[in-house]
Amino acid sequence: MKQADWLRLLLLSAIWGASFIFYRIIAPVLGAIWTAETRVLLAGLALLVFAVFSKANLEVHRWRWYGIVGVLNSGLPFALIAFAQLKLTASMAAILNATTPMWSVVVGMVFFKGQFTLSRGLGLLLGIVGVAVLVGWSPLEPSLQTTLSILAMLTATFFYGLASNLAKTFLAGAPLGAAVGSQIASSVVLAFALPFDLPRAVPDLRVVLCVVALALICTAVAYILYFRLILDVGAVQASTVTLIVPIFGMIWSRIFLGESITLEKVLACAIIFSGVGLINNMLPMAKKPQAS
Repeated sequence: MKQADWLRLLLLSAIWGASFIFYRIIAPVLGAIWTAETRVLLAGLALLVFAVFSKANLEVHRWRWYGIVGVLNSGLPFALIAFAQLKLTASMAAILNATTPMWSVVVGMVFFKGQFTLSRGLGLLLGIVGVAVLVGWSPLEPSLQTTLSILAMLTATFFYGLASNLAKTFLAGAPLGAAVGSQIASSVVLAFALPFDLPRAVPDLRVVLCVVALALICTAVAYILYFRLILDVGAVQASTVTLIVPIFGMIWSRIFLGESITLEKVLACAIIFSGVGLINNMLPMAKKPQAS
């Protein structure tokens, strides 16, 4: 990865780390579906305006893949994350989000002829252990809602992993088109579910501002950065943005929500990061020996 790629990765991590703060504020008021819908609809419209004024070629002939990737990478995950954060803390959700690169590898190996290696196998195992540490030591009381919330987060990251592979395979060369098309398509699909999950209350100014920030910054701006990374460095490498997201998620949640940074969170992060490092050949034992 070039220096510009690392800078984009760091900026994207800080932006997406803040999204979990906004979810925690918005979801209890608007509900999961309305939170996701407002995010993708406002982001899609903002990106469309930007594309029109910049006279960008959106390559609309790829609309089918824009729709598929949009639903898998935005619509469904956003709704699942919003549902999960009705129960989970912002920092815990951000840490679970770090399993995305593992799903990218699993999907790549199963559906896109990716190669299985010992380091990748160990990395996946470490990822499972990290999730177990986070969940097992969590102060949240075991309940059906807690279990469903954790499963919702892991399902969302699976969709992220699937969508990143599809985007790399079928949307190469169209970062802005993918960003615009995916958000518009997601908003259309989610609209059908709106009557089944009505808002809990009338949003106040704080919630409205969080919705705007979530849509325009954490989605419109972030997805341009994200699709650019996928095209430049690949699906798995781009998904490692989730390695840094939990760090920012814990920092922002500590500053703005007063959530504590606990030992189990730090330990779970370290274990999951190590697993992703093995998966992506970022650790010494994952490197292939040089021929002498």
